[in-house]
Amino acid sequence: MSKNLIEVYIHWNQIKSEGGGLIFKALSTNTTLKVFDISWNSIGSGIISIANVVSEFFKTNKSLVHLDMSNNNFTYEETLEISKSLN
Repeated sequence: MSKNLIEVYIHWNQIKSEGGGLIFKALSTNTTLKVFDISWNSIGSGIISIANVVSEFFKTNKSLVHLDMSNNNFTYEETLEISKSLN
């Protein structure tokens, strides 16, 4: 993935947890991303939890201004893990 992406909109693409994890890993090296919309994809509650990958993404990406991860079926535990990394 390009390290110079500024906005990424991939909502409503039927991406599941495995694909979502790969996307977050790929975007972790991007230092210019400001807007990321991965809503309505069911990346949460999969066989493999991607909460740790999302948490790592937040640790490395400091330029993000807007993130939409709504309607992705995250469990309560996944939401807690992700929210801790935002703090």
